[in-house]
Amino acid sequence: MIWERRVRSTVYVVDPQSDDYVNLVPGNANVGSNPNVVFFRSGQDALRSADVDQPGMWVINVRLPDMSGTDLHSVLKTRGCKAPIALVGDEYSVEDEMTARCAGAEMYFAKPIPQQVLTATA
Repeated sequence: MIWERRVRSTVYVVDPQSDDYVNLVPGNANVGSNPNVVFFRSGQDALRSADVDQPGMWVINVRLPDMSGTDLHSVLKTRGCKAPIALVGDEYSVEDEMTARCAGAEMYFAKPIPQQVLTATA
């Protein structure tokens, strides 16, 4: 199973809607119970609490309550983040995908995100 092989990588998810990521948690565990998936509700929370070099991957909603996902992406890269960053839309939008790709995001997804894609990357 991919998840078991990649269990040491941390995925930082920045999205006010953490329940949209239940597929990242193996089995039927509660969101937030997996120490390898860390949730933040806003960009500022992530910047205050996260170690830029720690995660195996960042997953950032394009629409955060305090900034855009592309702005957070830019700040992380400026701070030296080398981990892949995926920007996520609540639903698919060509405009969001183009904005994400122009910002330099390695990936763009619309919810729900397949677990296999993230765990294979992290």
